[in-house]
Amino acid sequence: EFSRFQGDTNIRFNELTAMLQERVDYVQVNTKQRLEEVDQLMRKVQADTEQAIDYNRRLTNDLNQQTFDRICDNFDAKFLSASKEAQMSLKKNQLVEDLVAAQR
Repeated sequence: EFSRFQGDTNIRFNELTAMLQERVDYVQVNTKQRLEEVDQLMRKVQADTEQAIDYNRRLTNDLNQQTFDRICDNFDAKFLSASKEAQMSLKKNQLVEDLVAAQR
């Protein structure tokens, strides 16, 4: 009786060991697949991040160029206005000098 019980126990133990090994194998394969998926996602996130950084850099450069152009345009307009005012002032001074000279 005991040897039959021991034999049944060994058979059941071997069955359970085989079932456990199947689960371990499944978990290992599943884990490997999940790690590969995570790796792919990480590579995609890295690529997307690099694209976003590049886009941001180009956008910043464009905005900086536009700002610089506006500053230059403002400076040119103000310089031109000041230059015209200076020319007008010189002409007025010349007219005054001419009138003073004519009155003498």
